[in-house]
Amino acid sequence: MPDSRVVAKPSQERDASAPHVSRRKLVERCCLVALAIFVVAYVVAYSSKSIAAYTTGNTLFDLATFEQGFWNATKGTLFFYSLEGEMSRLGRHFSPIFIPLVPLYALHRDPATLLVLQTLALGLAAVPLYLFARLRLASPVAALAVSALYLASPATHDVNIVNEFHEIAPLPSPCSSSASMPSRRGSGASTRRRRFSC
Repeated sequence: MPDSRVVAKPSQERDASAPHVSRRKLVERCCLVALAIFVVAYVVAYSSKSIAAYTTGNTLFDLATFEQGFWNATKGTLFFYSLEGEMSRLGRHFSPIFIPLVPLYALHRDPATLLVLQTLALGLAAVPLYLFARLRLASPVAALAVSALYLASPATHDVNIVNEFHEIAPLPSPCSSSASMPSRRGSGASTRRRRFSC
């Protein structure tokens, strides 16, 4: 008796799965667009708030020491400042991350530049955090929620408003970037995700 079962062709299977793949890509793209909007909104809002705190005199001693150090770095004396004795900031707290920031600061030598750079670093940290959460949670929506919670966290805001400018502010970006990078362990072909904490 002939077999009456119908075997789906590979092309038919691909056609059937196409709508699901399209929906998944659409969700991914929407989440990426939303993430970009969240990051831009954070950078604009908290750059404005931190600059407003500076211009109204609601900043503390630390911003003055960093500003003097950066200003002197553009003049050839590497992060020299005199507010705590005549020394370089690299001698008091060794922070080589300041060195690549000097050309950016030189474009507009003002404390507001430091505040904007710090806010930009904090805001952009949401991007590798999204990638890390996307790998771990296998859901772009959940990853977007994690990034949104980071940007909405009072602890993140305090770095901008309360703690002014500090060298540790850019740390979330390399920490979350390192966490999202794959690493090979051992000589096997299997790839595991790096567990990284800061």
